[in-house]
Amino acid sequence: RVAECVRRMRDSGRFSDVTVQTRMRSLDEAGPILLVILVVERPGVSDAELEPGLARRLRAALMLGPILQYDDGYGATYGVRPTLVDRPWRNMNLSVPLTWGGARKAAIEATQTLTGPVRGQLRAGGGIDRRVNPFYDVADTRRSGWVRADLSPTSWWRVSGTVRRSLVRFADTDARQWTGGVSSVIDPQADDYATTLGMRAGAGVDWLQLDGRSVPPIRRTRADVAVSLPMLTRVAVRSTAPPPDVDEDGDGDTGGASGGGPGRSVVLALRARTTRASAPLPAWEQALLGGALNLRGVRPGAAVGDNATAVSAELRFAGGLTPLARAGLRAFLDGAAVSPAGVRLRDEVLTWGAGGGLFLQLGGRTASLDVGWPLSGGRPRLHFQFGVGPGR
Repeated sequence: RVAECVRRMRDSGRFSDVTVQTRMRSLDEAGPILLVILVVERPGVSDAELEPGLARRLRAALMLGPILQYDDGYGATYGVRPTLVDRPWRNMNLSVPLTWGGARKAAIEATQTLTGPVRGQLRAGGGIDRRVNPFYDVADTRRSGWVRADLSPTSWWRVSGTVRRSLVRFADTDARQWTGGVSSVIDPQADDYATTLGMRAGAGVDWLQLDGRSVPPIRRTRADVAVSLPMLTRVAVRSTAPPPDVDEDGDGDTGGASGGGPGRSVVLALRARTTRASAPLPAWEQALLGGALNLRGVRPGAAVGDNATAVSAELRFAGGLTPLARAGLRAFLDGAAVSPAGVRLRDEVLTWGAGGGLFLQLGGRTASLDVGWPLSGGRPRLHFQFGVGPGR
């Protein structure tokens, strides 16, 4: 009877998953039995439409997400990301990102979320994207198919692997290339503006092979270390005693400004990262120098190279506006360099920039506006960044 119950409920078309559990209510096998019925309704089911058709189910599973970002050196990118949630099966999403502006893209992507002992995501997709290289000032167009795995064996360790096949058109050059690699991050911190003591370290390696060339694949190794050191953290807590005008601890702070606000903090953030190539890279794969991503005070794409190194130090003064919004000021010192393949890390000469700016965090997104001066001489530059930088 339990099996018949499950079959009839699945055949009704109203549920995407059905489980029936039995519970004995007494030690007597002939006694009463409790049936627990667990169902997952199909999208589109309502009291007026118990058996929705395909169109209604797809419409109920469709989500539309806006895309809006500004990348220093590439400009504004805007678009939409339609996504079918839990389609074609549970914990899988199908999305079609469509963008225009600085980064033009049309693709289809599938994401399968893993909820077992090892959590993470499996992703695959394909499409076309185009943007203008700020150093060469030519269009970089790629038709790609890719597979990626992001696994989290523990809460503080993430391992990723990617394989990508691309058809590249760069100015008047056409090329086919394979790219594959692995990376690992210890203590991944989603919030780069965290106000607590923390450290993040990552490393990775990938290989690039151009079709029609007999040379071995080009190997690129990466290392990235970031440390945040809280200098001052004050959490505002609403209190009814003592009265706000009483300075109980004698530090000159009566607590009248607390009022239950989100608090203030001063954080010193340090970061160092480098990428090293085993052989000269094609022009479209070379690293860029300058801009908000590695050297404020220098224009984005001021130079290119096979190797890249960047260090930075920031002193951030942040305050909470609401539980979901935070704003602050910062002073920074950046150093960066690019070099040809074969140049050792210790032989690179860093270019330095310094300045200050402000940032605003809202709903998981960060917008920043900085003014930087090149210490080697020159005019100050304004750098704006919003959302996530361009990535392939």
